[in-house]
Amino acid sequence: MLSSTNKIMRKYLDIAGISLSGVCFIHCLLTPIMIMISPIISFGFFSSHEFHETIIYFVIPFAVIALAIGCKKHHDLIVAILGIVGIFILFTALWVHEHESNFPEVYAILITMTGSLIIIGAHYRNRLLCQKEEYKCHKQD
Repeated sequence: MLSSTNKIMRKYLDIAGISLSGVCFIHCLLTPIMIMISPIISFGFFSSHEFHETIIYFVIPFAVIALAIGCKKHHDLIVAILGIVGIFILFTALWVHEHESNFPEVYAILITMTGSLIIIGAHYRNRLLCQKEEYKCHKQD
């Protein structure tokens, strides 16, 4: 039997996952603008690759946990496929940035944004499935 704290945490994992993936997406979208105006305003860590990498290291575990629980409860193949593809794309973006010095940064950003949007889609679908069941899936176990 799950404790009430675990049930509450499980209910909000998709929201946290959507939020983290959204931050990653917005960061990728705004980084070029921040770099252009950085001589005027110093953004430091927030405009660096390290910030981007840090966000991804939070996005991936939230996606794995929330989507694995959702797939177990809902048996939804679309959530599973979207989650796996999105996570694979994010890992690819990290790998490319670390190992391919000639790879254009704009492509790495686009790859990351694509992965983030796919993971947002997986979390959103998972959340819709929970809403459809009126969150009864969170009361089981």
